[in-house]
Amino acid sequence: MASCDPKLRDKLARSLFVEAAVLRSGHTSHVLCLAASPDGGLLASGSADTTVRLWRLPSGAPAGTLTGHSEWVWGLAASPDGQLLASGSLDRTVRLWWLPFGEPAGTLRGHRHGVGYLVVSPDGGLMASASYDETVRLWQSTLPELSRTPVDQISLTDIQRLHPTTGEHSDDAREWVELITALVRWRHQHDIEVDAAPGSIEVGDWISSWRADGALATGLGTVGFRPISASGGTRMAIEDDLDVYLRARYTLIVLVTVEEERALRAVTAVCERLRRPCLAWDLADGFEALHGWAQGLPSARDPLSVLEQVEKIDGDATVVLKDFHDCWGNAQVKRKLRSAAQRLKFTRKSIVIVAPTRKLPDELRDEAVVVELPLPDSGELGEVIAGLTQIPDVKVNLTPAGREKLGQAALGMTAAQARRVIAEAIVRDGALDDRHIDVVVAAKKEIIRESEALEYYPVSETPDDVGGLGVLKQWLRLRERAFTQEARDYGLPAPKGIALIGIPGTGKSLTAKMIGGLWRLPLLRLDVGALFGSLVGEAEERTRRALQLAETVAPCVVWIDEMEKALAHGGGDSGTSTRVFGTILTWMQEKTAPCFVVGTANDVASLPPEVLRKGRFDEIFFLDLPTVEERAEILAVHLRKRRRLPGDFDVEGLARRAEGYVGAEIEQAIVDAMYVGFNEDREFVTADILDALDRQVPLSTAQREIIGALREWLREGRAQSASFTEVREAEERFVRLEI
Repeated sequence: MASCDPKLRDKLARSLFVEAAVLRSGHTSHVLCLAASPDGGLLASGSADTTVRLWRLPSGAPAGTLTGHSEWVWGLAASPDGQLLASGSLDRTVRLWWLPFGEPAGTLRGHRHGVGYLVVSPDGGLMASASYDETVRLWQSTLPELSRTPVDQISLTDIQRLHPTTGEHSDDAREWVELITALVRWRHQHDIEVDAAPGSIEVGDWISSWRADGALATGLGTVGFRPISASGGTRMAIEDDLDVYLRARYTLIVLVTVEEERALRAVTAVCERLRRPCLAWDLADGFEALHGWAQGLPSARDPLSVLEQVEKIDGDATVVLKDFHDCWGNAQVKRKLRSAAQRLKFTRKSIVIVAPTRKLPDELRDEAVVVELPLPDSGELGEVIAGLTQIPDVKVNLTPAGREKLGQAALGMTAAQARRVIAEAIVRDGALDDRHIDVVVAAKKEIIRESEALEYYPVSETPDDVGGLGVLKQWLRLRERAFTQEARDYGLPAPKGIALIGIPGTGKSLTAKMIGGLWRLPLLRLDVGALFGSLVGEAEERTRRALQLAETVAPCVVWIDEMEKALAHGGGDSGTSTRVFGTILTWMQEKTAPCFVVGTANDVASLPPEVLRKGRFDEIFFLDLPTVEERAEILAVHLRKRRRLPGDFDVEGLARRAEGYVGAEIEQAIVDAMYVGFNEDREFVTADILDALDRQVPLSTAQREIIGALREWLREGRAQSASFTEVREAEERFVRLEI
């Protein structure tokens, strides 16, 4: 072709492609990306109108519209069998779609900013998503047999030994690695430091230049993908926030955490990324270099001196001050810190104060930004576990599922707490295996109890341990998978919670425990009374910590018992109870973490009206006096719990005789009957239970008016019966109160 006549060559080039169709209808904004199925029968187009539209080739007839993204669609890739399509969007997600049905197949999350481009390996085992958060995330197929290249064998050293891509793409696995090679070499050419952390290959400002490579790779496979590295969620989020604040020249940052080591690692990592020197100072040891400090260390032994030295530093610097919150009461230090924060605005220097509380002096509120370091997620805790298991002579017999469950069990702990508990287990038993999951859970119970406001309950109750309440049980069973990723991919929101209203003894607390067992979720009881302390601001701080801890343990069930007492508030405490009450209600309304709230109340009239407002609970259930069928179930449950056969007793006769009794009273009658039989050295019988029932005065007699008011509340449609689907049926089956 090089020796051909130029005119002939141009004519030949023009004949290679002729216009076959113009696809005009469908999109309402710019078309940003395209992908075609390997057989040439289908074309996908992504647009700024947030949709992906499918077209049949070569006719150009519309074949469907895929909706789900909330921002521009920037990247597309199709599987070689034409079954699956991946789309990347500025909404920070990668969505997977089944092409034959136009249905969602999954959603990949993790990027902090929009996803621009997608690259997939030819064998369908790996996928990379490139984002404007300056990272490329690697995802591995959830079916290992589809990946011919083990992830743990793809190292930076191996990649650097290969040749860069030439742009001529072949269908072998080597091309995939060569694409990554091009990224690494590009960074070296631009003198950009390479981050070799597994699962996250850093990308610089050149990311837009990679589009040509990213658009040509295909071979996604027909299953979902998961992140290669399970870590980085919480840590990456806090590092991204710090990165933004430092680049925006925030001069005073308060990092709230009790985990000083994690805080220092996060700040140091950000400074390494920004190539900014980092120092730390404390009252005992003075200054120390954390990263990139090439000069002599300044000398300062008191808070005033350290602030003077920070102002004298030449060039960029980030200075971490430890325990500086102890100086909040010193007026001179506060004034000096405020002045320093104001003057540093004209420099590239920042002060980071690591403190265990977010309480700031009023003078500094306008100068400082407060950042909370969340407790470590399962990914970071997994790194803690991995670090301990790599110690020489430590025997590790954890199954893959056991390793994951161990990390989940440690949620709610600090990294140091998890490290101590697991290290103790290794030392005691000389190994680490699946048995130690229970050890970590037991330790977590004690740690949560130390929070003073939360109590960790074991989840052993099942629906079989609760008699009656058929409608409520069915409602719960329908939502048994509500916290799974499948539910999220289907588009279902996480359920918010339920309120259980009824007189004492009707099974409200037992139901709360049963929910944790049914859904296999941790059950946390929020003791609102324990939130209040003697110091100003202590209640608000405890409330914030308790709710944050619940979100860290999530998905979980949060149980607020006797809400009418817990959430009542008055005006005799300078507004503290009102603020705590407001904080809890706002959290119930706005929480995004999968925390299912179960609130119980005996007297709905005493509840503040805003508690039961729509949006805080998915449903409000009324637990009435048990019907005769429910009383029979309750009797059978408690007899079996005490290792007796219900068939040995006249359960139906007892159920009729126990009309007007609640579940707790029926249980107590059985216990009283057992005491009689035990003291007479014989087995207790039906007559003993009948005598115990006759000796009791049921609550339905003492609280007749309250029950009547609750039933009227049900008739008005303000609650759902826990036993009957229709109000009319509930009315027909009401247990009479004239006892």
